Amino acid sequence: MKLGAPLIVAGNHYAYASQPLMLEAWGQRWRQQGAKAEEVRAKLGKILQGADPPHSEAAVQALLHEAGFGEATRFFSSLFWGAWLTCRTV
Repeated sequence: MKLGAPLIVAGNHYAYASQPLMLEAWGQRWRQQGAKAEEVRAKLGKILQGADPPHSEAAVQALLHEAGFGEATRFFSSLFWGAWLTCRTV
């Protein structure tokens, strides 16, 4: 990427187990879409078993800095999901 080029990065951030209220909201969202309690437990179990996102927004910023990007601006957030805009600095 050229110096100054913009980058949008999006993904989950937070240690899932550290946010029980958001995990419950996630499950509620699936229930509202028709998922049964067993399906919700299975989905949450699969996510908790297989995903290890950055554990905080600060961790996302640190990864971007290490990769040669400047301070990122979060422009979207929903439960565990976030999206940031940053520019190449190195």
